[in-house]
Amino acid sequence: MFVGKIFYEVDIQINLWVIVLLPLTALALSILGMVTGSLMDSMEMIQIVVNGLLFVMVVAAPIFIPMESLPLPFKVLGVILPPTYAAAAIRSALAGVFDTAFYMNVGVLTGFTVLGFMAVTRWLRWRLK
Repeated sequence: MFVGKIFYEVDIQINLWVIVLLPLTALALSILGMVTGSLMDSMEMIQIVVNGLLFVMVVAAPIFIPMESLPLPFKVLGVILPPTYAAAAIRSALAGVFDTAFYMNVGVLTGFTVLGFMAVTRWLRWRLK
């Protein structure tokens, strides 16, 4: 934190939202892996699908590339991926901007997490029978 201030003149504000968002982001992203794992039988197939999903998330989610620079199919895909909302929420929290968009991003991340846990619970019950 201090190195960024000294070398890059960046003012980062660590607050309670950053501490809440990091585990929420981890849960929302891990849900994708749990859903993928609960739908497939073969470990090799899980590895192939997860590697493909990681590639799509890196390319389509506007984390490294701004949303405006992405082609239309990636923009559409980015809207349904959790990293889009996680990056926007963490960016806002670190900047200290808590507007409507911030709370919407947190709500979408929470929704991904809750719906994902519900889906995994349903599918894993089926797999145990």
